[in-house]
Amino acid sequence: MTETQIQKSIIDALSKLPYVCVWRNSNAMKGKYKYGLHSRLHPTGSSDIIAVVHPHGRMVAIEVKTKEDFKWDERVHRQADFMAAVSGYGGEAGFAWDVPSALEIVERARKSRDDSETTE
Repeated sequence: MTETQIQKSIIDALSKLPYVCVWRNSNAMKGKYKYGLHSRLHPTGSSDIIAVVHPHGRMVAIEVKTKEDFKWDERVHRQADFMAAVSGYGGEAGFAWDVPSALEIVERARKSRDDSETTE
């Protein structure tokens, strides 16, 4: 499967869950400015799929990759930085290669932060 096909299958699966609001985060550029520069519609490195998960309203960022084409290059480092920021603000984020790996990320988001941390 191509990355686009995997993204579509993940979005189709997540959109059937009653506790998930999901959308494709397009990497399109908008408008042409003086000197041929374009404006970005989202932060650099932002994930392919964004969702909000009930009951805690947590943001989910899913970066879709094919296992065959995955390599740690500059672009993937920027994507990992974006996912770290999402996690740092209380969301869940991760790489997904298929529907089950995306569902794991969503299920982590369904738990409250207090449920996943141990208290002493």
